[in-house]
Amino acid sequence: MTTIMTLQETKENRFNRILKDERGLTMVELLATVVILAIIMGIGALAIGGVIQRSREDGAVSEVKSAYDAGKMFQVQDLLATGASSFTLTDVVTEGLFDTTLDSSKATAIVFKVDAKGKLTMYVPAATFKAGNKDSLDVGSLTAGADSKYIKELTRDGATGNLFAQN
Repeated sequence: MTTIMTLQETKENRFNRILKDERGLTMVELLATVVILAIIMGIGALAIGGVIQRSREDGAVSEVKSAYDAGKMFQVQDLLATGASSFTLTDVVTEGLFDTTLDSSKATAIVFKVDAKGKLTMYVPAATFKAGNKDSLDVGSLTAGADSKYIKELTRDGATGNLFAQN
């Protein structure tokens, strides 16, 4: 039994001596830790920046789709009574069918047209929406706007309909 105690005491004494000799981190260890943390934070910041940009672009796409749906409601409520063949997003907002963050000049530039068969199309000029540092592209044209199918398939960078240019 005494032999076991002596071995344990010897191991503990060595461990205690090693711990007593350590007075903290050396400058090299501290510098290496700081550099590693800086690299990890840089990678994380770039990744988060991309997520935020995609989120802004998706928000703009959503607003275009919602504006088209509000235009359909406006068509049913007001155009059947008046018989007009075109209107703007400002008209839709004035009727309380849609709320937008766009200023009035950009909302007026978004044009809805109704053809003789009652089909609704929508034209959104380029640079109407801004997501971070990107301006939106044209959706449709002033003479032949985008129809319901195109608007439904619209994405921020999809193959069918793009609201923003691909990188």
